[in-house]
Amino acid sequence: MARLRALVVALVLTTLVACEDEPSPDIADPTPSSSAPSPSESASSPTSSPTVEELSPEETVRAWVDARNQALQDGDTGQVRALTDPTCEGCIGLIESIEEVYEAGGEYRTKGWRIKSMKSKGAASRPTVDAAMVIAGGSTINAAGEAPVAYPPDRRIVVFKLHAANGALVIDFVGFLS
Repeated sequence: MARLRALVVALVLTTLVACEDEPSPDIADPTPSSSAPSPSESASSPTSSPTVEELSPEETVRAWVDARNQALQDGDTGQVRALTDPTCEGCIGLIESIEEVYEAGGEYRTKGWRIKSMKSKGAASRPTVDAAMVIAGGSTINAAGEAPVAYPPDRRIVVFKLHAANGALVIDFVGFLS
């Protein structure tokens, strides 16, 4: 569990630093804008660093999207699975398609998804995050030796539903509205 927490925290912090040039949604940024730690962060004890339990619904969605994008690049779906409830059929479908392509010797040539903006709603015990998503164009080679299948960029509204599991928020529904 400690390894999962460290992994998720690293993903969230990487995302927040990497996305600082994007338009920010109406949600306050919980981290400083530079990647260097502030004096208060440097002096803090390991127990005061963010943990999975402290991730907001928006941070959890951002970590899930980043983990999925990384899986598109290298085929390793461990991180995105750790942020996914195993009963989420839509989520698992998105993950298994990556696994199937890489197991067949294929690959993805895309930058994946980018969150343009997002808004959280619903009860704290069952939050929902609506995300305006930019889906990069690219191509997929479904198996070794096959020709690439190209696809154009797209924009979608994606709904993520979350719940707490083992003290951390996980994605248990992904749906596309547009």
